[in-house]
Amino acid sequence: MQIQPDQLESRLRGELAPVYFISGDEPLRVMEAADAVRARARTAGFDEREVLSVTAGFDWNSLAATAGSLSLFASRRVIDLRMPGGKPGDAGAKALRAYAEAPPEDTLLLITAGKLEPSARKSRWVEALDKAGAVVFVWPLDSRQLPAWVRTRMQRRGLQSTPEAAALLAERVEGNLLACVQEIEKLYLLQGAGRVDVRDIAGAVADSARFDVYDLVDTALAGNGARSVRILNGLQGEGVASAVVLWALVRDLRQLSAMAQLLAEGQPLSSVLARFRIWQSRTMAFSRALQRLSGITCNRLLRRCRDTGSLRHLSPKLGHLVRTNSETITAATSELPDADYTADVAITASVFPDDHTHFTNNTYGRGGDLMGINFGPLTAGRSRPRRAAAVAAALAAKPGRWLRPGRLGGWSRRTVLFTTMQSTDTALTLRRRRGPLGRLGSLQTEVDAAAPPPENFIPLANEVAKRAAERIGGYAQSSLMESLLGTPGTAHLLGGAVIGTGPDRGVVDSSQRAFGYENLLVCDGSAVPANPGVNPSLTIAAMAERAISLVPDCG
Repeated sequence: MQIQPDQLESRLRGELAPVYFISGDEPLRVMEAADAVRARARTAGFDEREVLSVTAGFDWNSLAATAGSLSLFASRRVIDLRMPGGKPGDAGAKALRAYAEAPPEDTLLLITAGKLEPSARKSRWVEALDKAGAVVFVWPLDSRQLPAWVRTRMQRRGLQSTPEAAALLAERVEGNLLACVQEIEKLYLLQGAGRVDVRDIAGAVADSARFDVYDLVDTALAGNGARSVRILNGLQGEGVASAVVLWALVRDLRQLSAMAQLLAEGQPLSSVLARFRIWQSRTMAFSRALQRLSGITCNRLLRRCRDTGSLRHLSPKLGHLVRTNSETITAATSELPDADYTADVAITASVFPDDHTHFTNNTYGRGGDLMGINFGPLTAGRSRPRRAAAVAAALAAKPGRWLRPGRLGGWSRRTVLFTTMQSTDTALTLRRRRGPLGRLGSLQTEVDAAAPPPENFIPLANEVAKRAAERIGGYAQSSLMESLLGTPGTAHLLGGAVIGTGPDRGVVDSSQRAFGYENLLVCDGSAVPANPGVNPSLTIAAMAERAISLVPDCG
């Protein structure tokens, strides 16, 4: 029977199980859980205890021999088996299974072990122990759980902590619960029972927090910059190799980049997380990070740094030559109620009708119905008033299709989207707007003097959507942003920090090092200098790999 660590105390008030298996990588909580079992066993008359430590060369036959021998001093006893490595090996697994299948009377087996990997937690010997008694897996407390644990611990010692004081103590001992207990004891010795506030903690408690690279990655995913810097300083102080830190960060950054690309193409978040096999415990962190990311993020961050003075030497060309892949997005939706394209491969073909045009068909999962709100009647031409009038006429002609409640139900299941991309030389400029009182506001697009703006209408895109609609028995659609606002849509925002021969021509050099900051590399899509006319993910990856390969080896 598996039980949670905080349930152990209440379970021990009842009848004792013949076997307790406690595993985890939080030494204090494992030790205290084991102490609770030992204390309860003593009150139940288990007066003798024999300790077996599993080290290299341990003879697992000694477990059966100890269990089968008669006690000279007590009728009931505890066998305290300690496995710091967590893995018993083949011989140990057989011995534990044999014991669990026939535990001797008047004997309690207490096993403490280090952290078990997921595969080990499902092994037959763990299942046998679970069936015979109680299994407790102890997990480290995360930064959200720790303040409450600290307050409870202080209350048990007679210290009444304010929430702010508990939060400060939790911050200073994070990842080191043994230090936390020591600091609470020190506070009690210094001032006795009573109220504890932030000043008491600040004056008496040293910074004993301990972190690993995974704490850094998860904190960065959560967008907590201040805590990320604190963890990074802690890792540096502990002598963690920079290569290990970079590995952990780059691994998740690569995943985020690929996931953000799929989201930009319209795939549902749930299917993207499942495709990359993100653990359930990390889905919230990845989801929040992806909500903050977009193709424009790098431009926004760099421009903010430049405008606020922290990177004041960045090229004034930052934000120029922003590319949209000169693309437009159209759709075809089947009117057959049982049409279902969700089982198809997301992108099944690439078609190149001429030297500078390329289109792909895209299908999505059932969770993408809300995308349909961005699409309306298919319209043609470059005149915004005429396209808006065409939309109004189509709505009036077939209100049942466009205006009925629930029209988006099943839209994703019945729809094929078409992304038409061109390698033509078009560009925009991103510029920061000034808000009230001269404060820096959001980015806005402007016409770039170096190239014409992207088209908001590509005749071939409409032709593709119409032919597809006829083929699947449905109707074609345009993006309402293009039809009503005259603004071209895109799933691929590129450029803005492009390669140039100098700061007067670009933001980065041919090695993608920022002019004025040779140790700052720009390796995302903002460095792409032209419209590739295809999905840019491989281009971005190839440019990033080349840029990293040019970094000198400091070893």
